Amino acid sequence: MYKIKKVIRNAYEPDQNVWKDSTKIMGPVFKELILSYSEDFRSKQWIGDCPALEKLTLRNMEVRDGLLLYAIKRLPRLRCLEFQSQAFLDSFSRFETLFHLLAFKGDKAQLDTVILNDFTVNDSESYLVSIAGFKRLRSLTIIKGNCASGNAITQFTEKLKEVDSLLEELTITGVENVVDDTLFSIVDNIPRLQRLTLNNLDGITDYGIRMIVAGRKEMKLSALNIHHCSKVTKEGMYYTT
Repeated sequence: MYKIKKVIRNAYEPDQNVWKDSTKIMGPVFKELILSYSEDFRSKQWIGDCPALEKLTLRNMEVRDGLLLYAIKRLPRLRCLEFQSQAFLDSFSRFETLFHLLAFKGDKAQLDTVILNDFTVNDSESYLVSIAGFKRLRSLTIIKGNCASGNAITQFTEKLKEVDSLLEELTITGVENVVDDTLFSIVDNIPRLQRLTLNNLDGITDYGIRMIVAGRKEMKLSALNIHHCSKVTKEGMYYTT
């Protein structure tokens, strides 16, 4: 299998023919595409030229109406969708529609991993709930940005339980107001969780870590990674061993 990545860093490349010529030969086998500072119409062109994509990263760009829907419809093998470094979603309703479409496609949908890396969205209170409605989701990474809070993550986990989610891996990094109660909601609502990573969360304590460890039997948790959480002491880490 080809492992080929194409990085588009600027929509205003001087010679578009270079891209057209390369995609005639290599476009059908590109597995990963990173679009950076790209305009919508160019993004659609590049996505359409790479039908075998398994990972699509949108970096430093505003994601306008229809682009995500276009990508899902045109990329049947897409497994991972990443928003990176100030990617901005201009319409929550479109984001919700995206995951409704994926849910409708059922087993035909390959996408099971979403990465929100320094991501911005207008409706930061509701968008995680829309992701939770996509039952097939198995891995979610949230890294700072305005995209989440402790309260939003709690609502997200409650929705996961409601839809009997398949989520197996969750990473939370630098999200504000994540506290011990947030960890309790994770333990209580995500029984299939196998891997949990907590980074740079100043609101969690040893008590929260004990709750996670105590709930491991009810969950399928096999890996717990904790890094740079200032209120978790050596005593708290002892419970994870």
